Amino acid sequence: LEATLYHQITEGRVSVIKKLQQQVEEDALEKVVQAHLYENLWLLDPSWDRATETPLLEQQVATEFEKLGHKASEDEKDGRVDIRYKNTAGKHVIIELKRPGRKVSTSELLEQVDKYRDALSSILRKNNIQEPIEVICIVGEDLKDWKNPEKREESTRTLEPKKIRVLLYQELIHNAYKMYSEYLDKKKEAGDLYKLIQTLDEAEK
Repeated sequence: LEATLYHQITEGRVSVIKKLQQQVEEDALEKVVQAHLYENLWLLDPSWDRATETPLLEQQVATEFEKLGHKASEDEKDGRVDIRYKNTAGKHVIIELKRPGRKVSTSELLEQVDKYRDALSSILRKNNIQEPIEVICIVGEDLKDWKNPEKREESTRTLEPKKIRVLLYQELIHNAYKMYSEYLDKKKEAGDLYKLIQTLDEAEK
């Protein structure tokens, strides 16, 4: 029954991903991901099932991020769709969405998000919270210095100590779909049982 319930949840998530993929193909990339991502953190990591409600902390962070946004350069403002904070699974996550057509280098990205990371770190210290911070930047194109696999690995090694991860929009959707589709394939028996339970429920109505 537990496997069947999880299958139901997973099936629902695959449906969300399929919808995302369909809308992305209709050139609604940034708006679609923006609309779905913050309410469905499992798209980034399956263990991030849902955000933890921390209204006071989120308000403090939002205020600080807004101040930093006003101080940002015009180029940085033009290149960003959104940046937000979420508390989930014992982690504090900063998610930045870049405009799909905007290209930045590893050093530029590091400079841009580091100040937000430092601001969040300061707020957590003031609230006596000692939990890790992770930053995820979602971009539409490879970073400027990702000229080959070796350069991309070098970029990853530069960002890793700061817990900064870079994902492409399409990569985000592909990885999420692949992960949950594989689960559905492996758990077909649970899926069959779920369908049987649905049939019995409908018969009792």
